Amino acid sequence: MAEPSPSTLRRNILLNLLGHGLPLAAALVAVPLLLQGLGPDRFGVVALAMTLVTLVGFFDLGFGRAMTQALAARIGRGDEEGAGALVGTTAVVTAVLGAVLAVALVVVAPFVAFRLLQIPDWLQVETLAGLKIVALAVPAVLVANCLRGVAEAHQRFGALSILRAVVGSALLLVPVVVLRVDPAIPPIMWSFVGIRWFALVGFLFVARASVPLRWTVEGGAALILARLGGWMTVSTVMASLMLYADRFVIGGLLSMSAVAYYVAPFEVIARLSVVPVAVMGVLFPAFSQLIAARDHRLFGAYRRAMWTIGAFLAMPVLVIVVFSKPLLSLWLGPEVAEASAPVASILAVGALVHSLVQPSFQLLQAAGRPAIPAIFQTIESPVYAIYLIGLTISYGIVGTACAWLIRVTLSLVVQSALAHRFVLAPLALERSSS
Repeated sequence: MAEPSPSTLRRNILLNLLGHGLPLAAALVAVPLLLQGLGPDRFGVVALAMTLVTLVGFFDLGFGRAMTQALAARIGRGDEEGAGALVGTTAVVTAVLGAVLAVALVVVAPFVAFRLLQIPDWLQVETLAGLKIVALAVPAVLVANCLRGVAEAHQRFGALSILRAVVGSALLLVPVVVLRVDPAIPPIMWSFVGIRWFALVGFLFVARASVPLRWTVEGGAALILARLGGWMTVSTVMASLMLYADRFVIGGLLSMSAVAYYVAPFEVIARLSVVPVAVMGVLFPAFSQLIAARDHRLFGAYRRAMWTIGAFLAMPVLVIVVFSKPLLSLWLGPEVAEASAPVASILAVGALVHSLVQPSFQLLQAAGRPAIPAIFQTIESPVYAIYLIGLTISYGIVGTACAWLIRVTLSLVVQSALAHRFVLAPLALERSSS
C-alpha cells in the first residue's frame, strides 16, 4: 500500500470528525436529561462507573496500540505477510486479559462502593450492583480496541466513522430511554454492556474486511507485540489515569454531587477531543508508515496535525471561556451553572492544550519509542497526584480543574521537546546529510 497522500489524510480526518460529531450532538441532548432523571448522586456514580470501564480498557498490556503500529509499519514497507496472525494473537490475548480484568473489577467492587468513594448510604447497594454488571463490558472494550486498530492501520475510516457515530451516540441516548422505564443504576449499566458488545461485533466485521483473521496465539507475533507493548501500556495507562483521576479524587474527597457538577460540563468539553482523536486516528498509522519508509513528508504531516487541531478548537474554546455561565444556565439550569461555570472555562482551555499534546505523544509511539513518554509520565504522575489532591481540598472542583490545566500545559512543553529531540531531529539530520 502506498503512503497516504495529503488529500487522503484530509478526507480520512474529515470522516473521523463526522464519526465523532454525532456523539457530541448526542451529549448535548442526553447529559441534561440524564442529570435530571438520575439526580446528581446517581449521575455521578454512573459517570464514574463508565469511566472505570474506559480506564480498565487501557490495561491491555499495550497489545492493541502495538498491533496498530506494527501493522501500519508493515503496510508502509509493502509487506503484510503474517498480518492475520498478528491481529489474531492480539485479539485472543486481549480477550483473555479482558476476562481476568472483569473478574478483578467484580472483586474490588465492594471496596469501591462502600469505602473508596463518598457515596450516600442509600445508594451504596445499588452502586455495587451496577459495578458488577458493568464489569461484563470489559472484555468487549479491550477486544474492540484491538480490532479498531486494524481498520485504522488500513485507513478504512468510512466504515469506522459510521460505527463510531452509532456506538458513541447510543452510549448516551439509550440510557435516556432506559431511565424513563427505571431510573436506577443497574438498568443503565445493562444498556452500557449491551452497546459495548454490539460495538465489538461491528468492529469484528470491519476488521475482517481488511485482514483474514487467524484466531491463534503465535509466539513470534506475541513477541513482537510484547516488545512494543510493554512501554506503550505504561504510557497509555499513565496518561489515562491522569486524564480521569480528577473525577475519582472528587468522588473520594468531596461528594457524588460534586462529581456530577464537574463531569456534566466535562462530558461536552471532553467531546472537543473529537478533533485530536479524529486527526491522530488517521495520522498515527500514517506516522508509522512514513517513519518506516524514512519519508521526509513526516515533517509536513506533524505540522498539519498541530495546525489542524489548533484551528478547529480555538473558536469553540474561546466561546466556552467567555460565555460558560449563560451557556450552562441555558443547557443545565442556573443551579448547575453557578457551580460549574468556572470549571467549564478552565476545562475548555485545558482541552485545547491537551489536544495539542497528542501529535508529539503519538509521534513517539509511532516511531517505536514509547518508553520516552512513558518514563516522563511515570515521573509526572505522583507529582500531579500531590497538587491535584491539594488543590481539590483547598478550592473544590475549581481547584481540580486548575490542577488538570497545569498538568496538560507541562505535558505539552515536555513532550513536544521530546518528539523533536528523538524523532524529528534525527530524520532532519538524515535529510541534510543525503
